[in-house]
Amino acid sequence: MIYENIAEALTNASKYAEATAIAVEIHVLNRVIKVEVKDNGKGAAKIKKGLGIIGMEERAASVHGTVIVDGTNGFSVTTLLPIHK
Repeated sequence: MIYENIAEALTNASKYAEATAIAVEIHVLNRVIKVEVKDNGKGAAKIKKGLGIIGMEERAASVHGTVIVDGTNGFSVTTLLPIHK
């Protein structure tokens, strides 16, 4: 699930962002895994959710996670996934 969301975000960045740099960060914060894919591309004033972003949201929701999409200062996709014990 994490791999698929990272792959989709990288695909979107390479296709649409016109970016010169893409960063992937993974952090464990308390009981949440935070995965952020961010680029320095053109961003988007209004986010149009295509099948890729919808798929990322559905995968995250299947494990009670969430996806945050931000088109300011480039484009970023942050996936937050709870850690269950």
